[in-house]
Amino acid sequence: MKRSKFDDLHLPKVNLNENLETISSNYFRPLLDVNKFEVRSETVRDKGIDFHIELKSEQSNGGSVYTNFRFAVQLKATNSIEANVDGTFSIQIESSNINYLLNNGMPSFYVFYHIPTRVFYYESANNFVLDLQKKNTDWGKQEKHSLRFFKMLDDVALTEIYQETFDKGILFSQLNQHLKFATANGIPTSVLPW
Repeated sequence: MKRSKFDDLHLPKVNLNENLETISSNYFRPLLDVNKFEVRSETVRDKGIDFHIELKSEQSNGGSVYTNFRFAVQLKATNSIEANVDGTFSIQIESSNINYLLNNGMPSFYVFYHIPTRVFYYESANNFVLDLQKKNTDWGKQEKHSLRFFKMLDDVALTEIYQETFDKGILFSQLNQHLKFATANGIPTSVLPW
């Protein structure tokens, strides 16, 4: 079929944002050492997390194990945003997305891919919220917030993310082993106040 014939057909239109997602995802995965990370895409009804990444841990016998210690990634990409005067890149993040990542219970990160320079940047969702709270304790009432990316996602950063996730995983693992749930008539009750 000649190319011009497609002009007359009703076919799904190419979405440029989907192309950006594909490009950034394709470049993101190879950054993560398969000996340390298992990347799992969030493909069904993605509400703000693109990847759950599980840590692998080396054993003394030379093998590795899956830890179930994970971190979440929201991947953003652009080919049009230009750097700010200070060299950072700013994107708008909705409060609902920030809250969603915070509710995750594991470390969460925003990762930004600047396609023209082929560089990845990152920021911890927790650090982003700390900055927001310093400026305005009622930040959650605002619809969107500007996140400035300046930290490059390189091997050093990935080592820090690995260690943070590992440390939190150990903490939660130990905490979970010591939680005691009061029961009434054999039915567990909530440990949460709400």
